[in-house]
Amino acid sequence: MSTKQLLQLALLTALALCLQLLERSLELPLLFPGFKLGLSNIVSLYLLIVMGLLPALGVTLLRVCLSSLLSGTLFAPGFFLAIAGGISACLLMYVAQSQNYFRFSYYGLSIIGATSHNLAQLSVASYLLSTNFVYYYLPYMLVISVPTGLLTGLLLSRLLRQLPLAYQHQSSN
Repeated sequence: MSTKQLLQLALLTALALCLQLLERSLELPLLFPGFKLGLSNIVSLYLLIVMGLLPALGVTLLRVCLSSLLSGTLFAPGFFLAIAGGISACLLMYVAQSQNYFRFSYYGLSIIGATSHNLAQLSVASYLLSTNFVYYYLPYMLVISVPTGLLTGLLLSRLLRQLPLAYQHQSSN
């Protein structure tokens, strides 16, 4: 990996971290505890599309670790929920993106990421709490996954239109 690519990854990690911290500071008055828009996932999906799975996973893991470290929640239950959700989202978006039979738009990939993120979080919560009752929360989380996934996909789509194609191709080399 070149120095330029490492610098790009560092800057994108910082951007993802800033988006996550900004989102954490926003109190969204909704009926769903723990609701977040997933703005930092724009960076993960961007990296997945432009640079591939490993950079997307690396930045996602680093973002979660740094955010948890800065907020004092490293190795707390929320940390494990975030790690599981981030890994799951990256892996399933990668699988969906690499399918030759189906072609998913940025919106579709983003909804897949949001949904898998929520499913992984519920699975970890179920394990940590030793109960399956958390799955009663699943319908609410899935209903929220669609609009947040659409929003993330929309923002990524607009971002990709603003970036020169040359930059996108340089990033993948």
